[in-house]
Amino acid sequence: MIPAAAPIQARCRRCQGDFFLYEVVEEKTGECPRCRWPLSPDWVPLLVEEAKRADAAQRHLVTALRRLVGLPGNMEILPHSVLRNLFEEIGWERELASEPTLIREEVRRLREQVEAWERLAPEEGTSENRRSMAQALRQLGGRLRRLGRALDLSQDMEAGEEGPQAAAGQAAREAAARLDAAADAAAAGDDSTDELRAGLDAAEGVASVHGASADGLERQKTGG
Repeated sequence: MIPAAAPIQARCRRCQGDFFLYEVVEEKTGECPRCRWPLSPDWVPLLVEEAKRADAAQRHLVTALRRLVGLPGNMEILPHSVLRNLFEEIGWERELASEPTLIREEVRRLREQVEAWERLAPEEGTSENRRSMAQALRQLGGRLRRLGRALDLSQDMEAGEEGPQAAAGQAAREAAARLDAAADAAAAGDDSTDELRAGLDAAEGVASVHGASADGLERQKTGG
């Protein structure tokens, strides 16, 4: 039996919660399934209809490509041609360019929060403070993983027929893992900020490297 394609996921810009497009289709309210905030006010019918079409289109595309790849003979599908259409025509290339900037902004805000936390007396470090910090760290980790996936996808397109490459997004995933560890420690009541600062340093390093790469790519395109 051929496994079904994984449903398309989306993320709420307000709560940073991930959800599946089919949840939006089933609920028909146009609200985030996690925080109930409107996802696209005044455009609910279009949101629901296009979410339904996108999920169906992906299923048809994946099924057709699987069948083509499985055919005997002398034809092979070039993966980068499929990925390039998805990445460039939809506009995800622009989103990748903006991601490092957003990560740097979040790192700066979290550093301010860490410094405020360190100034508190031990008894003032409430469980609410820890939960808030842990949640913010996990959200930043999620953004880094998203950047990592986008970098891998971009690399696959650029590689074309050159074959497998070392994963471009690995550094982003490693930074995200450090932030996850710091979030777990904070949630468990560990008031040490060493691991936390190390995770933020790693996140900022990833954002700086790929932000510079994105800026250089943009200058090449504009001839600046």
